[in-house]
Amino acid sequence: MVDAILLQAASRNVRTREKLRRKVEQQGSEQEIDEIQSARNAEQRPHVKRLRYLNYILDLLHEVPALTYRKMMGEYMLYSDGVLFGGVYDNRFLLKDVPAAREAFSTKQVPYEGAKPMLLVDSENPTLIAAVVDAMLPQLPLPKKKK
Repeated sequence: MVDAILLQAASRNVRTREKLRRKVEQQGSEQEIDEIQSARNAEQRPHVKRLRYLNYILDLLHEVPALTYRKMMGEYMLYSDGVLFGGVYDNRFLLKDVPAAREAFSTKQVPYEGAKPMLLVDSENPTLIAAVVDAMLPQLPLPKKKK
């Protein structure tokens, strides 16, 4: 059964590659065929790129205490001790706009249409980011109690 499934998948890939080959045959090269195939694969799996970036950001935040994240509407919200301090939006690491964050980061970006501007984190220094998040926490609202 597994062999039959693998054989079907392989034949589909061969057929797709042959169609691409015919499309660029007149002017294309093997490299162009591979580039088109890679672009199509990336379009079909954009979540893989987002997960890689999220893991990169989580690695940067390893010094932040009680770090958690939650997926909401395709983006990732970041929490420390249950307090929302930022998020990952379209492969951009943004922090809430509070005075402590403004001292370290100045570039404002809107995470999505209709949202308040947030601050783009342009540092790869885990110690600096953890210190900024720690300074931000007292300036952010506590989570609301559930009824």
